[in-house]
Amino acid sequence: MKNVMTKAWEIARNGQKKFGGKVKEYFAEALKMAWAIIKKGVKEVAEYPKVVIERAEEFLKSGDQPTKEFAMNKAIHEYDLFIKNYKKTYNFKAKKGQKTIPFEEFVNHLEKLTVDEYVKIMMAASNFAENYAK
Repeated sequence: MKNVMTKAWEIARNGQKKFGGKVKEYFAEALKMAWAIIKKGVKEVAEYPKVVIERAEEFLKSGDQPTKEFAMNKAIHEYDLFIKNYKKTYNFKAKKGQKTIPFEEFVNHLEKLTVDEYVKIMMAASNFAENYAK
């Protein structure tokens, strides 16, 4: 637990340095990020599709995230949520007897996407999961 708190304060301080304001204003989001880092352990970046890494680079270039570590953590968090939404959608459609793409095939398909295509599919999956696959 101490590791999570230490990492969260480190992340919050970096956010404050980059964007200004008070460190405590960044702490809630920093704690989520720190917990995700600790929870995942030493999960290799190579385990994620290249589009996730490209998305992280996009976050960094746009100034949305202050460091490469933050950018990668945000992209990974976004990807994990995307996969969760895809699984909800898949289960919903399977129960309704609708055509679905098997999960492994879907993940392989992600390797071929551009960042823009990835974001569009991610948003569609999120929308579907929130509105229909509850």
